[in-house]
Amino acid sequence: MAHTAGIITGMLVGIIVVSAIVVVFLKAASKDGSLRSKYDERQSRIRGNGYKMGFMILAVYDLVYGTLMLAEVKIPLDTFTAMTIGLIGAASVHVTYCIWNDAYFSLNEKRGPLLALFAVMALLNLGIGISNLVSGAAVENGVLNFRSTNFICGLLFGVIFLALLVKKIKEKNEPQEEDA
Repeated sequence: MAHTAGIITGMLVGIIVVSAIVVVFLKAASKDGSLRSKYDERQSRIRGNGYKMGFMILAVYDLVYGTLMLAEVKIPLDTFTAMTIGLIGAASVHVTYCIWNDAYFSLNEKRGPLLALFAVMALLNLGIGISNLVSGAAVENGVLNFRSTNFICGLLFGVIFLALLVKKIKEKNEPQEEDA
């Protein structure tokens, strides 16, 4: 019981610290000092479509996972890890769709600090995740446990960083349209 309380406390402290860091980065990334993002109508519509796509991915994932559980198929994931994978998959679909359709960044955000934030978050989470995998802490009785979720989150931030980077390079190489 004390071990579980320590794990939960550690996770809550981690969430609070990461949330504080994200707020500082978002403040730094804001062009107008506001933490509230401002999107135009086109961006809002695209973001809504991205949310729908992410939700459908999560729904299908949950139905497949639930069906496998009902069929008593052994999946080497604990429940927390399995649910995290579903959320990460849904978030990846939403974010990459929004990035490719120019609806990820709000009108009042600077891209540079956020690109740096995603790179740092990817590296930190991948580092912790790889350390947990190598040390064996992420696997218990042949099952990936919650300590593997850092690696999974690191993959998400890596996907976001790469999508943003590729989009930036693509935009840089596209010929600029002249105003008529």
